[in-house]
Amino acid sequence: MILFYQPDIAQPSHTLDQDESKHCIRVLRMKPGDRLHLTDGKGSRHEAELVDDNPKRCRVKIIDTHTELA
Repeated sequence: MILFYQPDIAQPSHTLDQDESKHCIRVLRMKPGDRLHLTDGKGSRHEAELVDDNPKRCRVKIIDTHTELA
């Protein structure tokens, strides 16, 4: 599972910050249609699909959200 930390996750579409976008596209070589997970560090995990593979600001579509309750 590929997991990215993003403190403020917008729905239904979210743009990764520049560092995470570069890692996603250049290092992991992800392409549109690939799946990844986002966490906000507050108990929410979002399953997402890569929509735009721009290494400076890649965009994902949130598919599903899971919330951990303490």
